[in-house]
Amino acid sequence: MGRIFQDYLLIPFLSPVENILLAGEISRGKVGQADRARAEELLGRVGIPIEDRAVESLSGGEQQRVAIARALSGSATVLLADEPTGALDARNTGEIASLLVDLAHEESITVIAGTHDQSFAEHADEVVRIADHGLIHG
Repeated sequence: MGRIFQDYLLIPFLSPVENILLAGEISRGKVGQADRARAEELLGRVGIPIEDRAVESLSGGEQQRVAIARALSGSATVLLADEPTGALDARNTGEIASLLVDLAHEESITVIAGTHDQSFAEHADEVVRIADHGLIHG
């Protein structure tokens, strides 16, 4: 299971690759060359160039893409996303929503996202709303 946090939770002075590798090292206790190759592959999938610069120099949309790549680095089959576009503008919200839909379909990943953003929800295959303490499908 992977998690995408609203505020990214990236280490600001590390590069995108280092942020992904650190997550793997924490969860598995070691990082190998295959992990680095996977991190670079995932960054390519989410449109982040492989550069040795700190994530703090990236835009909010780029940082969210790094966070998505990090969440996918463990070969997750389920992604839990907490307001994954809450800090993004409309253009980046659409791009991130489309990216998550594409990844879900191409890699057979279930994405469960909590959001208040109707434009983000419109990208979903299925929407379940919570209203008056109950679930509403559709």
